[in-house]
Amino acid sequence: MHLRVSIVFALGLIVSVATAQAFHAGLTDLTIHPTEARNWRGSQQTFLHCLLWYPTDVTAPQVEQSFTVAGFSPLFRAGLAGKDMPLAASAGKLPLVVLSHGLGGTADQFGWLAPELARHGYMVLAVDHPGNNALEPYTPEGLLLWWERALDISDALDGVLADQSYGPHVDAGRIGALGYSIGGETVLALAGARVDQPAFLEFCMTHSHEQTCRVPTLGSVPGDASALLAAVRASSPASLARSGESFRDARIRSVFAIAPAPGQAFHASSFEYVTVPITLVAGTADTLAPPNINAEQFAAWIPQARIALLPGVSHYTFLDLCTPEGIQVLQQYCTETSGVDRNAVHRKVTGMALAFFERTLAAAH
Repeated sequence: MHLRVSIVFALGLIVSVATAQAFHAGLTDLTIHPTEARNWRGSQQTFLHCLLWYPTDVTAPQVEQSFTVAGFSPLFRAGLAGKDMPLAASAGKLPLVVLSHGLGGTADQFGWLAPELARHGYMVLAVDHPGNNALEPYTPEGLLLWWERALDISDALDGVLADQSYGPHVDAGRIGALGYSIGGETVLALAGARVDQPAFLEFCMTHSHEQTCRVPTLGSVPGDASALLAAVRASSPASLARSGESFRDARIRSVFAIAPAPGQAFHASSFEYVTVPITLVAGTADTLAPPNINAEQFAAWIPQARIALLPGVSHYTFLDLCTPEGIQVLQQYCTETSGVDRNAVHRKVTGMALAFFERTLAAAH
């Protein structure tokens, strides 16, 4: 049995329980080199680039961050934060939330959420997944070797815990995970869910018209499931062979999944060993990860999972706010259905995430 949360009731509750901001948000880049050999999925980089948000003193300046690509003005607003400001003087041991972006996204895409968590006393670590981010060309391996994304998060977690500046401030007993879209699959895998990718590929080979199987625009990367699979079979047989294994990371105490996908890669037994608290959030207007075959189905399979459905909200509503330039060049990622205010949705979901992590990562007394 799962718990369906009324969005009106839930959001009213969230406003009352979320703690007041005690800090400003700091932001820094981290480069993490895993200690064990990794499949880099055809990426040009053989390390993990991460962003770390953290609490800094309220006297520290915060400026608007942004995301852009070469040749363009900033395309997305990535929240207020002070770049490389010192950790708050009063910071002791802090809870940590790790983040996993969507297909072709970046760590920056959590700029609407991560700084707010930092202002409430969290450290927040996001990874640019190799071969599957907007900062470098997509690769077939980056698109299909989903389970390697879970290892990215675990390796990044190892790296921040070992970092001399930030590691001593992480409360290793209070670590949560949050993911969006395919990042939802990533964080569910970290909670113990097992993916059945052959089922997904079989679905796409016979339903190539489905949105789930046609997103995003892949450029020079083979765009159909059979061509992608052939390329990955040639380059990464060892990784493919372990696709159905467990990638559970016991350090992850709770998971918040936003617009999780792909439903065709899971079945009831996939969640047999998921025991940590789970909250799922999805939009009723999402055509890329329709709730009925994704978040709602997962909630039905996960005992005591909570789910909130947001009326009229689409898949890309959960991206950062677009700049005027972004609206011009990335219209499909910046347009909402009638009556939906992206900024208001962000505030609501941020409140939900804060309430969830306050409950599930509460300090021991």
